[in-house]
Amino acid sequence: MASESRAIGEPVWARMKGYKPWPGKIAAPTKGLKDPPKTKKHFCVFFFGTFNYSWIPEDCISQYGVKAEEDEKLVKTGPKGVKFKEAVDQIASYFADWSDAGKSDIRLPEESPADGEEKDDDSKDDGSSVVGSEELNTSETKEPKKRKSGSSTGPALKITPAKRGRPSKRESIDDEIAEIVERTNEIKEKEQQENLRVPPVILKKRKSENGSILKSPAPVIVPKAPPNKPTEYVPRPPTPPLDVNEVSDVLKSKKVAASQLKIGVLGLGNIGQGVVKNLLKSGHSVMVYNRTYSKTKEFVKAGASKATTPSDVVQACDIVFCCVATPEASKEVVFGQWGVLMGMKQGKGYVEMSTIDPDTSRDINDAITQKGGRYLEAPVCGSRSLADKGELVINACGEKSLFDQCESAFTSFGRLCMYLGENVGNASKMNLFMSMLSGSMTVALAEAMALVDASEMSHKDFVDALEATNMASPFVLEKCKTIIDGKYALETPLSHAQKDLWLALQVARQSEVPLSVTPAANSSFENARRHGYADHDAAAVYVKIRK
Repeated sequence: MASESRAIGEPVWARMKGYKPWPGKIAAPTKGLKDPPKTKKHFCVFFFGTFNYSWIPEDCISQYGVKAEEDEKLVKTGPKGVKFKEAVDQIASYFADWSDAGKSDIRLPEESPADGEEKDDDSKDDGSSVVGSEELNTSETKEPKKRKSGSSTGPALKITPAKRGRPSKRESIDDEIAEIVERTNEIKEKEQQENLRVPPVILKKRKSENGSILKSPAPVIVPKAPPNKPTEYVPRPPTPPLDVNEVSDVLKSKKVAASQLKIGVLGLGNIGQGVVKNLLKSGHSVMVYNRTYSKTKEFVKAGASKATTPSDVVQACDIVFCCVATPEASKEVVFGQWGVLMGMKQGKGYVEMSTIDPDTSRDINDAITQKGGRYLEAPVCGSRSLADKGELVINACGEKSLFDQCESAFTSFGRLCMYLGENVGNASKMNLFMSMLSGSMTVALAEAMALVDASEMSHKDFVDALEATNMASPFVLEKCKTIIDGKYALETPLSHAQKDLWLALQVARQSEVPLSVTPAANSSFENARRHGYADHDAAAVYVKIRK
């Protein structure tokens, strides 16, 4: 949308004739820039990514950052080249700094000197500062006084063709200028062959340290966005509520004979909700507790009873399942005020289903057994949808009699339940090892698909080829679908995947086993988490790898 007045420094989308909209900002005209046509109002625009200047008609400019959905649409429909991606990253970083600075212009090191700054004498020649889609005009702009490489450069030389789109054939033109023109034409022909439409670049002559002219164009130095500022953030769609009244086909096929024992469940997160749903639908008597009271309402309507504290659940139930997110949360439920220990009595069963470290599991075991209770660690492996269907995998260690009493409950929400012996800690390790593998596979898949994208190849072709190999699995294909979909609806939270990798690394250090793949995968997840993807599906690690 056109604006009657635009301030210097305002981030915009600007469209040159023959090109798609490109990220830029309103800038002060440079001395080497021709006056704009007088037929309509123009603004001088500095283009990100290519660092060029051009006069752009008022009706071809729209402000960046007003409506996120419009910016996202322009990004998706923009050119597919690397320069455009760089420009999008740069304007996102610039927009954040521009906003923080009270919408004041922020001078970039790649910009040409402003009026009044020192220029070489031959910079007085007129000429457009951009190579358009119809005319070839390379203007003279002085390099910054200090480049990041530490070398100084001389001014670029203006080329004004005698005919549109073709270089001058004057005999006085030297070989160096002819070579630059030839390089430019080769670049344009290659872009046309590949059907890429990108704003042009400025070719500049540069000098070596001894002052001689170098024949190659100056390398473009691209500023990178600060690591603490996310670019092209992908919002996560809302997670639909669990349908508590639905009975999955998987559960119907199991024909569970429900135990008469009363079961308590602490935690109604991504996994806990599916656990409670399947317990209820298989005929078990269930009491629930969750720190966020509102999450219990639907389950109470479906037949569960609710409790105010973990201690109340323990006192009212024969067996209590705990399913929370972190080791810290597990310890808070047990050792905290009005926690499990306050209600624990002789013969009560406590089943820890959270993915935690072995040491935390042993600490909880010691506290429960000292109170006369029985302890079973039974962490579950699976996702939100698998919990909903009743297809979780359960590894258990601890009190065998308690394991036997949990058979009907485990059957209602599990596909497989393995008893690994009495040594508490081994089940936690087994679950971490499985999480370590799934997390590393997710990162490896994300890197492969990022390379497919960078090579401008088809994700669909990649998945079709993958499906024909023995590497394909429901897990891998599900993550492929999530990456292609690009919405990262929640299945396994990225923060949980990263937490599990970190805990697995602690086990590896204690066991003195050197790992190389897992630390790298953990770093990728940690980077995505820092950029706001903690509550997205783990496949969102792709977003921060694909650049």
